[in-house]
Amino acid sequence: MNINSGLLKLLFSALIGLSVIACSDSNTQVTVDDKDVDLLVDAMLLEAALQDFSGAKRDSLSRVNYELLYERHGIDESDLEDLRHRFSQNPEKWAIAADSVANRLKRGRSDFDSLLNPELN
Repeated sequence: MNINSGLLKLLFSALIGLSVIACSDSNTQVTVDDKDVDLLVDAMLLEAALQDFSGAKRDSLSRVNYELLYERHGIDESDLEDLRHRFSQNPEKWAIAADSVANRLKRGRSDFDSLLNPELN
């Protein structure tokens, strides 16, 4: 399976997961590992960076940068696929992870904006 389609499936699963959570009466506390959130943040940033490329150039950049991502997180492609599969089996956990990723990206954006515009502080 192509990593790009895997990430698209993750995003789709998030939408389903949010729907499930909204309808859930469960009081069970679901948590997500920070290392999984770190990996997802990096994967989302990588995918965003690849959006300006297409064809062979995108494939080449994707291959090289995903290898760097795997090295950084001490994993391989099958580990990322396993994470995607585990989240697809547990939409509630995926929704929590997606929310954590979004919050981390917003916080990073805010930190970046404050560096560019110090008068906003």
